[in-house]
Amino acid sequence: MIETARNLRVLIIGVDGNIGSALASHLRNLGAVVYGTSRRPQVKHDGTVIALDLADPKQIDRSFPEVDCVVFCAAMARFADCRDHPNLAYLVNVTTPSGLAEKFVRRGAYVVLLSTSAVFDSQSAFRLADDPVSPITEYGRLKAIAEREFLQFSQLGAVFRLTKVIDRENGLFKEWKNALIGGTSINAFVDHVFSPLPIKDVVEELAAVLMAREPGIFQISGANDITYYDAAVWLSHWLNVPSSLVHPAFASDHGIPTNETLKNTTMEVSRLNAMTGYHPPSAEKVLSGLDFGCQV
Repeated sequence: MIETARNLRVLIIGVDGNIGSALASHLRNLGAVVYGTSRRPQVKHDGTVIALDLADPKQIDRSFPEVDCVVFCAAMARFADCRDHPNLAYLVNVTTPSGLAEKFVRRGAYVVLLSTSAVFDSQSAFRLADDPVSPITEYGRLKAIAEREFLQFSQLGAVFRLTKVIDRENGLFKEWKNALIGGTSINAFVDHVFSPLPIKDVVEELAAVLMAREPGIFQISGANDITYYDAAVWLSHWLNVPSSLVHPAFASDHGIPTNETLKNTTMEVSRLNAMTGYHPPSAEKVLSGLDFGCQV
């Protein structure tokens, strides 16, 4: 694994998101020159952070700094949002990223799209990178289209597929934590799974991909899936509160369509293993490594 990115110039689309901000910090520690974009007005837009809203494809024509690599971290990623607002989701997840990527490729930059295991149908585990995509959610469908656009850039286009990235600031886990330590019961799905990844692993592997500048598909995944119910019970034990506060629930009873209830999300990671020695962590190890900053 390459240890330094000294003087590598990287633009992170969505630098103020969880992955984008962690990646920026990691790359700077490796010596990279990092620029970013944000659509949030409260973020200071200066020479290193540029205002950019992927919902507006006209912004493709704006000026950007000269860079060696561009990473597309920003996306409209909630299944329900993509389902309920398909036109907006298409702009944010396909139209504008693809147009920007083409612009940067013409300048000789290497472009990487963050994608998802949702490009597969969740019917089987440990999907191969070259398995045909088979999305069953609107979010997965849009990412599959965007992947195709990025992969057409020959030696300058790559796709980085992930399972679910979590940390102590993850919205759902933070919500659960606050409820449980307050003695409030929560519902968690017994029929919906995820394969958790620590954000540290994600940014380290993504940085290695940027430094290698190899085209094609990379996949990063946890070693196994876990139900949301089992994860919530684990959290109750970690917080030393009664697990009886965690109530089993079915996704379909809470308005989640059948096609958005995932049965398998894991992917094989042989390419990253060969490049960096990456080994997928178990769901239990990832959860045990979280630090919620409190103990009761």
